[in-house]
Amino acid sequence: MRFLYPIITFLSLHQFASALSFGECVADPSSKRYINDVFYDHYPKTFIFECNYDCLSSDGIEKVTAISSAVSYNLRDDARKVVCEGVKVKEIPYGFEFDKVIPFFSHQTRTKEIKEWASRNIPVFTDSSRKLLNHFYMQIGEVAKSYLTAGSASIFFKDAGETLSLIVNERDEKVLLNKYLMLLNKKLERGPLGHELTSENLILKSIYAHGRWMLPNYIDK
Repeated sequence: MRFLYPIITFLSLHQFASALSFGECVADPSSKRYINDVFYDHYPKTFIFECNYDCLSSDGIEKVTAISSAVSYNLRDDARKVVCEGVKVKEIPYGFEFDKVIPFFSHQTRTKEIKEWASRNIPVFTDSSRKLLNHFYMQIGEVAKSYLTAGSASIFFKDAGETLSLIVNERDEKVLLNKYLMLLNKKLERGPLGHELTSENLILKSIYAHGRWMLPNYIDK
């Protein structure tokens, strides 16, 4: 039987760190260390592991050690999902091998430690988040159009669609966006968003769905 374990060739982390933009982090793939031992457990199984990252703030490159977890259902998941954040592998005839490491904006992390670092050191709105923000506005614009269409039969959808359109139109000032991000964060501190059909809930759910990386306490999954 041929097992599909990754065959990894690591490049120097310096090559990746030197290309970082402000607010970005990059993993050191060779730093991965397993915290739990589930190698001989039956699938599905949850791997818990830590990796070292270089993150760039105004003070320069800082080292952050972060803990990740990944649920694996098979050997392919072992190779593709049980990796440091930003690490990509590719399939080859006899398994998987290291492909590349992609720097990522620190607020869009899946780890508690990097999110905490980002909250202390990096503004959410910066040059490094511009691409993410543009994608957010594009998605919110599409939601706004669908809500306005549904607004012919519901005042809640009409109001939500108009507000989301305003958020898109004032992308430079971000007054409304900041207002709803603060409101969303407060509500999430009390628990998950409810299912009430109100304009406010429609707006908050849309922002949560497409821009939760902007929240100070949210870890992207």
